[in-house]
Amino acid sequence: MSLEDIRRAYEKATKRWTGCDWPTRFGKAGLNLCGLTSSIAAEKANQPGEPRDDWLAARHWLSQIEQCADRAEMQAALALAAANAGDFPTALQHAESACAIERATGRVDAVGSSVWAEFRQTIAAACRECTPSSLPPLTPIPTAASVGTAPALAVAAELRALARRLEDLARRLETLASPSSSEARSAAGPLQQ
Repeated sequence: MSLEDIRRAYEKATKRWTGCDWPTRFGKAGLNLCGLTSSIAAEKANQPGEPRDDWLAARHWLSQIEQCADRAEMQAALALAAANAGDFPTALQHAESACAIERATGRVDAVGSSVWAEFRQTIAAACRECTPSSLPPLTPIPTAASVGTAPALAVAAELRALARRLEDLARRLETLASPSSSEARSAAGPLQQ
């Protein structure tokens, strides 16, 4: 697998999943939220004759799904960046995170496929093929002396903050992946509370 294969798989997947794109029976009214956004649900909650409580709960749930889709996109973008840098193991970790986030919403079970699976598989194949001699040469990393101390410290702080967010996301995913959490999720439906 080449970087071009990875880029093609990324382009094929990116922006395909942005929210609830599967049929649902949500709340007491059994709302089908497929294709709706949290902002549409908020509008429906204020319309006369609509089940307000169900639409308010749907707005919250749809917002969670949209945030998960955004986080999966971010993980996939980080995977692509790592692959472009020749760091295929890190790329694979990020691609796996994108798949795990998508799976945690219940989307994969509901739709029967994953937006990010082919991207992850392409990176996994590149990772298996990768040997130290096949890696591209490393680009020198600018030092604090070459770019100045302030920008380097700002970048380091941003990277630490990103690492903390990723660790928090990993902890949440582990919680969602636990057997008791899976049973509760399957009984309530995808991400419903």
